[in-house]
Amino acid sequence: MENNKDNHGASTVGGLAQRVYAGVRATIGSLGQSHSQELAAIVASSDDAIISKDLDGVIATWNKGAEKIFGYTASEAIGQPISILFPADWIDDEASILARIRSGERIDIMRQCGKPRMVSASTSP
Repeated sequence: MENNKDNHGASTVGGLAQRVYAGVRATIGSLGQSHSQELAAIVASSDDAIISKDLDGVIATWNKGAEKIFGYTASEAIGQPISILFPADWIDDEASILARIRSGERIDIMRQCGKPRMVSASTSP
């Protein structure tokens, strides 16, 4: 991933990330304590991999389902680029995916990854 951002681009992306984070926090706050705890319990206990990443593609959260599916513990995965999960032929897709997310687009990805199982992922801002 390219890190040659000018200061204006970095501040724009940083500002967007802060607004997204503030929006998520406000949504959780509006749900109330019991609803946010319920949502956290659902994520924590899900057998599906539920992962969040920042706008630079760095893993921010990692649930037990992700541990089971991908084999990395949360402490091994958090802080790493999401591309550690990509097959070699998907690596170049990350930059365009991140650009589309920054513009507010939701992306549904479905590809055969060279193994007998199908991988389905959705990414949203």
